[in-house]
Amino acid sequence: MTESICDRIESSIRRVLGEDFPDDFTCTADDGKITLTGRARTRDDATTCGVVARMVPGIRTVVNQIKSDSA
Repeated sequence: MTESICDRIESSIRRVLGEDFPDDFTCTADDGKITLTGRARTRDDATTCGVVARMVPGIRTVVNQIKSDSA
């Protein structure tokens, strides 16, 4: 079975963030447009998710809607 683009994104983010992987993480894909949602511990972690997603081949647009617990 071929790994989906969202599976590749999730795997990449998990590798980078480890135990800081966002809670309730979701990824949806629509013709190269990726939308990420969930709750990260920090703003930096939320931003990192978007940066990592953009590095996955085949991605044209990333809408990063991951919120952070930090103010």
